[in-house]
Amino acid sequence: MYNRIPFLLKTLKKKIFNNNMYNKGYILVYARVNSLNYLIIKSLHNVYIENISLKSIEKIHTPFGTKGKIINPPDLRPILIITIWDALCLLWMCYEKNITNESLIEDLRNLAVKFKLMEALCNLPTTTNLTISEDCFMFGASICIGIPKHKLTRKNIQENNASAASARVDVIPSIKGSTHVEMPPGSICGHPWGNCSEATPWEALRGEDCSVELNSLTITLKDLEEKEICYKCNEVAKTMKSMGVAKVVPMHLFP
Repeated sequence: MYNRIPFLLKTLKKKIFNNNMYNKGYILVYARVNSLNYLIIKSLHNVYIENISLKSIEKIHTPFGTKGKIINPPDLRPILIITIWDALCLLWMCYEKNITNESLIEDLRNLAVKFKLMEALCNLPTTTNLTISEDCFMFGASICIGIPKHKLTRKNIQENNASAASARVDVIPSIKGSTHVEMPPGSICGHPWGNCSEATPWEALRGEDCSVELNSLTITLKDLEEKEICYKCNEVAKTMKSMGVAKVVPMHLFP
């Protein structure tokens, strides 16, 4: 099966990254893909490559609409892939031996740098996340659909972002179970529930019938600096703990 990987990469480049926006970044990202588990590549190919259309910026960023599709990568829980950034975060995972927390943190920063080579900063996710469990790890990105172009207005973008975040809420019990919490006065957490880059990695790595420890680090794409867990994500972490599926422990860029 592995002899098909070069073909899939060629198709991936042709159908998603064959435009000026991505020319600077796709080679740097997909230099990593050869070491990925074949099943992940195959799943993402089936979900995000077949029938993809480049007729609009919206189709580039959400090939199957703002509700996305669920795929089943090995060693992880089912994952909802909505945006191209979600797909790239999953593809950025390398199944190598003797991985250290320090090397994964460096990978997180490298991923953010590659994102910045692909798009203008205003058209990128605000943050990326790295979450590590005892047995696995995963990267995540906050919701970002695109910028106003042609018939896609700023209002459409905001509605699409909200719809994508809502889709995450619908399939992630810990977020859905936290949405009743009222924001405290003066809170600056203005993004909708489900928007944050922690959402998908936490859900993918949480326990099923037992609690696992999740070490989590989020950085901003703008300056590649550490970002504290926001109020809403703190509530999600509390819900996960009360559900008995995970204990979230913050990591730091510089211990």
